[in-house]
Amino acid sequence: MAFRDKRKGWLYVLPMIALVALLAIVAMGGNGGLASAAAPTRQSNVSADAASKIDARVLQDTANGGSAEFMVTLSSQADISSASTMRDQDAQGWYVYNTLKEHATRTQSDLRAALSQATVSFKSYWVVNAMLVTGDRSVVDMLAARSDVARIDSNRPTRWIEDETVANSTTANALSTVIEWGVMNVRAPEVWAMGFTGQGVVVGGLDTGIRWTHNAIKNQYRGWNGATADHNYNWWDSIHSGGGVCTPNHQEPCDDNAHGTHTVGTMVGDDGTGNQIGVAPGAKWIGCRNMDQGNGTPATYTECFQFMIAPTDLAGQNANPALRPHVLNNSWACPPSEGCTDVNILHQIITNTQAAGILVSFSAGNSGPACSTVITPGAFYDEAFSIGAIDISNTLAGFSSRGPVTVDGSNRLKPNVSAPGVNVRSATNASDTSYSSFSGTSMASPHDAGVVALLWSARPQLVRDVAGTRNILQNTANPAVTVSGGVQTCGGIPSSQIPNNSFGYGRIDVVAAVNSVPVATPTPIPPTATNTSVPPTATNTSVPPTATSIACLIQFSDVPVTNTFYTAIRCLACRGIVSGYSDGTFRPNNLVTRGQLAKIVSNAAGFSEPPGVVQRYEDVPLSNTFFEFIERLSSRGYMSGYPCGGPGEPCRTGMPYFRPFANATRGQTAKIVANAAGFTDPPTGQTFEDVSPTSTFYQEIQRLATRNVMSGYACGGPGEPCVEPTNRPYFRPGNAVTRGQSSKIVANTFFPDCNPVAR
Repeated sequence: MAFRDKRKGWLYVLPMIALVALLAIVAMGGNGGLASAAAPTRQSNVSADAASKIDARVLQDTANGGSAEFMVTLSSQADISSASTMRDQDAQGWYVYNTLKEHATRTQSDLRAALSQATVSFKSYWVVNAMLVTGDRSVVDMLAARSDVARIDSNRPTRWIEDETVANSTTANALSTVIEWGVMNVRAPEVWAMGFTGQGVVVGGLDTGIRWTHNAIKNQYRGWNGATADHNYNWWDSIHSGGGVCTPNHQEPCDDNAHGTHTVGTMVGDDGTGNQIGVAPGAKWIGCRNMDQGNGTPATYTECFQFMIAPTDLAGQNANPALRPHVLNNSWACPPSEGCTDVNILHQIITNTQAAGILVSFSAGNSGPACSTVITPGAFYDEAFSIGAIDISNTLAGFSSRGPVTVDGSNRLKPNVSAPGVNVRSATNASDTSYSSFSGTSMASPHDAGVVALLWSARPQLVRDVAGTRNILQNTANPAVTVSGGVQTCGGIPSSQIPNNSFGYGRIDVVAAVNSVPVATPTPIPPTATNTSVPPTATNTSVPPTATSIACLIQFSDVPVTNTFYTAIRCLACRGIVSGYSDGTFRPNNLVTRGQLAKIVSNAAGFSEPPGVVQRYEDVPLSNTFFEFIERLSSRGYMSGYPCGGPGEPCRTGMPYFRPFANATRGQTAKIVANAAGFTDPPTGQTFEDVSPTSTFYQEIQRLATRNVMSGYACGGPGEPCVEPTNRPYFRPGNAVTRGQSSKIVANTFFPDCNPVAR
């Protein structure tokens, strides 16, 4: 690959020693992995319509009997647009994951069968309905002829980070005595002074990897608890072949380039000894390596987005979308000049990522100062929040790409905003104390990601409101940006007009953004329980003394006033303990997991003390979305787990397993609720035929039954004969509990007089 001049460079490349090595390769005849223009090709043996689906590089790579990897995008794509309106963050994540995965599994079935029968190697994706296939021209022709295939694109590795001429990297001192200029420029310290540093927000870095042990970012890594590391759900290596200092399928965060460590440092970095390089030092980060020493492919990018929507363990199993980050930084690009000929190759992926409530921040590119140079997927997509670069004097960097977007015919305005991107000092991968100053829009984008973390930390009502947050950042941006040479007019809009196609709405200002959003007023919460036997630890002294009837506007389309669970569901929903789905339904017949039940009961009981930092269960690390709720109940002895050693539950540390995603049973629910409510009275009698005094959950079930909290099913059904003379009902303690049932049990226990009033 020939190097371009400073105005045409893309995103950050290697330090000078690597540049020399690359120039040596070029001198020896290397072409950076791009096929020669003279490479022999032959026409596909398919119709013109089918042939139009095939990228020219795929034809080149499979000419003369050659075989290659290529991405196959299917015509049918899942519609998850409704997810963005879902109120429950966990439900939103699971809905997006389940919908995308189910759609891909179903619609790829025939194609997978055909490829398997032909003994063709392939890998399926669900973040976009696509497959990575390895095959020759006959396979390409077969796929192109299928009506369920929309595109066949090359997966040839391409370098997608800044040229050295743009990066202008310099080694910096290992210790700074001032907050970095970029952090000051976005006004982060003023928000820190308000008490918000990004707490509760997780940022994701998709890049060349991260040196997680670097002093400036180690304590901010979600996989580090201060004593031990757990990389499950916090790290994924999509470069399965290794590269640089990273071994194949590297099992802990590594960085083969320095670029990824630098960008994460700008988001969250602070070593506590003077290196205040990050905008949101109180936020946590997770990462995915999507480039091998700067070279990425559509498949590696796809895989990392998929991991971020639903993080997995290190084996790629047990996906948990509740652990997805809040904002993603993308300091890379896929320029058409380097082979990304399908401009929409990443569009559906970024659309789906945003639907999951993840804000996607993208470098605008480094092809300025000419107009219409925001040309790289995904920087030019409407769904991506694209960031231009300014210097310390608030002058737009000459290399920063400009709009309007013309590559897709949209003529849309880009970039959205601008941020510090010239001579930005941050951490690098050389050692745990190394720092360098880089330039590029790669350095501007992580400033934006950090600002989102601060804003969502300060105004939690905005969390996962991607559209609302984008509008706030644009409307509060500081328009005081200078363009070298005076006023620039791109797309008919002069840079003196706001917004414009030179620097967007202006430079991001987090103080203005935070101050533009009122502090949310907490909804009053009623007493935790009316019975006098609740233990002192269960009492939440911050709740008002009385609240037996509250005004509430929440209604669910599938829970009419005649529904058995109507009052109970609304009682909990109006207190934020349960929520519904974006289509206005509650789905009372859906089942509840053990983790979800722990969260509902813990919140209803008012347990709010900070959880411990010691992992109790093998399958519930500190990063688990239900950890704090499970810990609060387990520490009180209200919930417990299962001994290790069972199927799929090996004894690694000797810790038991909790099974947070297993369905909770009616018997388990009775025990947890009765214990959390502090019911300790000795049970008497037998209410249910299938719950004798020797049954596991007899005491708790009987305590709830005598309070009319739980009831059973009339005898006489299949396998449930009526036994004279009592003809007792059946409880069915082993049956899974539904959302409606659990709502009624919890509401009856903790809020027995609750009766929300609609108005």
